[in-house]
Amino acid sequence: MEQGDYACSDDDNTISNDLGLRLRSGIDLGDLRDGKGVEFNIDEETLPKPDTQPDETCSYFEHGEVYKNSELHTLGEDDSSDEESDQVSFERLRQRMTPITKDEGVVKRILRPGMGPAIEDFVKALQEKEMEKPEKERRPLSEEDIQVAYHYSASQEGESEPYDVTYLRDQRPQKAFLNDEFFPGFKLALCSMKEKEVADFLISPEYAFGKLGCAPRIKPNATLRYKIELVKYWATTELDTYAKMSREEKRSVPVSKLVKLCSRQRENANKLYENGDFKGANHLYGKAIRILEDANLQDDKDEEDQRRSLLKLYLNRSICALKLSRWDQAITFCNKALDIEPRNAKALYRKAKAKMEFGDFAESKRIAQMAHKVYPNDQGIGKLLADIDSREAREKKREKLLCQKMFGNTEYTKAERSPFSKELLQILRQFKESVLQELKLTATTYTAAELDALCHVAASMQLTVLPNKERNEWISLRLRKD
Repeated sequence: MEQGDYACSDDDNTISNDLGLRLRSGIDLGDLRDGKGVEFNIDEETLPKPDTQPDETCSYFEHGEVYKNSELHTLGEDDSSDEESDQVSFERLRQRMTPITKDEGVVKRILRPGMGPAIEDFVKALQEKEMEKPEKERRPLSEEDIQVAYHYSASQEGESEPYDVTYLRDQRPQKAFLNDEFFPGFKLALCSMKEKEVADFLISPEYAFGKLGCAPRIKPNATLRYKIELVKYWATTELDTYAKMSREEKRSVPVSKLVKLCSRQRENANKLYENGDFKGANHLYGKAIRILEDANLQDDKDEEDQRRSLLKLYLNRSICALKLSRWDQAITFCNKALDIEPRNAKALYRKAKAKMEFGDFAESKRIAQMAHKVYPNDQGIGKLLADIDSREAREKKREKLLCQKMFGNTEYTKAERSPFSKELLQILRQFKESVLQELKLTATTYTAAELDALCHVAASMQLTVLPNKERNEWISLRLRKD
């Protein structure tokens, strides 16, 4: 077994709290009561992502400003800048457009060309591919099996301002299935588009909201103008279809079929992993795990098939977690794998490695030695044991140097220094490893000597130090991450 074969993965049974974050797994109250302690593993997918979900404190642009600078707003505006009425403007627009329905109820002008096939052509190609399979394995596909990510601005005849702009609601694209409740003209417009395309559409009332309109925003018998940006589209998998089923519908799906679908999902995830897309692979493994863990087991064979498939997925997710430096997730999924197969070499190896990265050298060594007893000739496990000893020695040396710096100029006796140094070092380490960006320590809790020492060591750990003193007397100390 090669060293590179060991690895791991991440998130499933999640618990929400009032802050909008989720825990990856439940908490055993028995462990808390017995004093064993528990690990709180936050689901990173529920954390704010600065690149996709900026909050008010760090957003550089308001949604409206983003929209005004987007191609969705700027492309095609030269056509509607005349001083004539909006009625004439729509008529002028129509003259430049191409019909996508025979009765010209929906017409289109491409403002920015897209890439690849249009959605309708993509679906036809998928249907042809399905027909090449044996009849029992064919999956009926239609445009309703496509998911889309898009932006649009919508206006109506006779009004100069749009009545709906997705950018003003969220900078991120809207996502939906094509079988969601789109009105007919909007669905036809999307199906005619290619990925990355921006297009302008006029949609007649017969393909929109008809004679009645949609009060209060859309007038009766209104022609609508939609400028649409198709960011991306993709075909749903059978697992996506299963995930949308009701609980009763899911109960009717045999476990053998779910195992087969999850096996395909695992193969797709393996390809992503091999190409270095560890996050993408991690996500696909997770979807398969969630479905299998909730499967409706009917007999012992179902349970055995489920456990065998889950073992592979847990190990896959554990290696992704190691690649992504998510040590807590690696431990979580290694534990799940070990619940199924307690002597599994990969799970033991990866758990030991994750514990080493956490700095828990004693536990890491214990787990690695357990693996070494089971597989004494495995070179990867032997190397890990050597790495643990090496890392532990380096960490002790580093801790000793930090302690010397911390207490070089204090008046503490030798008896007082050891427990004190460990406490302060632990505070700084926990802060560096946490999601917090700032830590405030006050003079009511710490002595002047302690705050002096914290200043010195925090600076050596590349933390920004912001002391607050009055007449050389400590008030508080703030530490920030750069």
